[in-house]
Amino acid sequence: MKVIDLINQLNKIGYNENTELTFSYMDESGECYGMKFVEICFGKDLTGLPYNNDIIDIGVKFNSSSCFVTDKTRDKINNLVDDINTVLDNYKK
Repeated sequence: MKVIDLINQLNKIGYNENTELTFSYMDESGECYGMKFVEICFGKDLTGLPYNNDIIDIGVKFNSSSCFVTDKTRDKINNLVDDINTVLDNYKK
């Protein structure tokens, strides 16, 4: 996304200096999780080269949502249980 696209979208929505900007992640099931803002990286920190206005990265802490971690853990466990049940079902045949 280009900065101008974000600015245009914010102008379209309407904002002021008190508007809070939040970050979230929507997984493949459509579940949405809040993420913590970590830092803005640019220049040598991001690309190893001096800053030249090409790329700015807004970092978020992906696993900061305990609900996200719990849900993903539960999904993995359920998938493992399903796999084990499939193997057992095939063994019984």
